[in-house]
Amino acid sequence: NDSVSNAQSVVVQRRFTPELTIGSSDVRIDLSSLFSELQQADARRVCVMGIGNQLRGDDGAGPQVIDRRDRDAAGIWIDGGTAPENFLEPIVQANVELVLIVDAVDFGGFPGEWRLLEVDELEVFVISSHCGSLGMFRDYLEARAGVVVKVVGIQPGRLRVGTRLSDPVAKSTSELARLLSRLPSS
Repeated sequence: NDSVSNAQSVVVQRRFTPELTIGSSDVRIDLSSLFSELQQADARRVCVMGIGNQLRGDDGAGPQVIDRRDRDAAGIWIDGGTAPENFLEPIVQANVELVLIVDAVDFGGFPGEWRLLEVDELEVFVISSHCGSLGMFRDYLEARAGVVVKVVGIQPGRLRVGTRLSDPVAKSTSELARLLSRLPSS
C-alpha cells in the first residue's frame, strides 16, 4: 500500500458546490469556498494529505479520506499518518501548488461536520495526535516552494484507542473522498 500515489489525471468538466447533510439534524456544510479555490488550481498540482492516528477512532479520519478516494483521482494523495513532516521533500519535489490537509479537528461542531480552516486557526482548537506543528509544516512549504496549505477539519465524535470511526465521521470521510476525487485537471 503506497502512501504516496500519483494518480492518473481525470478531467471533470462540471463545476459544483458540494454540501453534506449529516444525520437527522440536517446540518449543511458548505465547502463552496474550498472548491472554488481548488477549481482554480490544476488538480495534478494538488496534494491531499490525510493525517491522524487510525488506531484512535475518529482521529483516523484524514487517512480514511485517502483510503476511500477514487483510485483514478487526479493529484497526489498521501497518508501522512502521525508524521506529515516526513513528506515535506516529496511534496516539494512534486512541484505541488496546494496541499490540502484533512485532519480530525475539535472545533465544537457536530461529529462528522467539516470546516475549511487556515493553519493558524488550529492553534485555537484541540487537534489530532500528529507530531510536529502544522504551522512549521506550512512555513517550510511556503518558504521552500511557494506552496499554499489549507486544512479541512472533520469534527471527531470519539477518539478512544481501539475504536473504529464513528458513523457520522465515516460518512463524512466517504463523501469528502468522493468530492475531492472529482477535482478537475487542466
